[in-house]
Amino acid sequence: MAVRTKKVVKTTAKPAAKAEKADTSAADAEAKAAAAAEREEKAAEKREAREALHAEQTAEVVSRYIEGDEKLSVVAASLKITPGKAAFLVMQYRVAEGEVPAIEGKDDESLLKAINVQREKADEYSSWGWLAARSGRSEGFIKNGLEELELYTPKAENIATKRAEAKPKPEPKAKAEGATKPAGKKRVSGNA
Repeated sequence: MAVRTKKVVKTTAKPAAKAEKADTSAADAEAKAAAAAEREEKAAEKREAREALHAEQTAEVVSRYIEGDEKLSVVAASLKITPGKAAFLVMQYRVAEGEVPAIEGKDDESLLKAINVQREKADEYSSWGWLAARSGRSEGFIKNGLEELELYTPKAENIATKRAEAKPKPEPKAKAEGATKPAGKKRVSGNA
């Protein structure tokens, strides 16, 4: 009986194939670098556009609301932003102008602790909006950071309540003797 054997052929990579792979990987790297540079450029353009819009909206709110006599809701409507956003622009402007002190810290943790100190004061600048405007950080960053440091429990405390307790309501004005409430319109119900 004959035994079959398999012939083993030894192959080696050709130098041309290795050079081709190197050229392809270099081209891929260049393409990836070009794409990353393009993404960075687009991000920078978007950031510049966002900053320009913010500056334009702030200037409009300042001229018409702070320096002018228009209502904030009217200014906001004409800018196609919410009254809350317009109020936040006013807050940021007042902090930038130095009317309201900014909150600063060396790092995130020290900033959050400084924010918490201001928050606990429960004064007119302790709302989440004011804290965000004064620190330059978002409300989400502040709330999540304070929660992680166990300085805030969501839905368990309300600074507005503390602020209201600290500032008692004024006593109602005494009614003049003999003064009565004017008679209101008589209502008729049914089909008349």
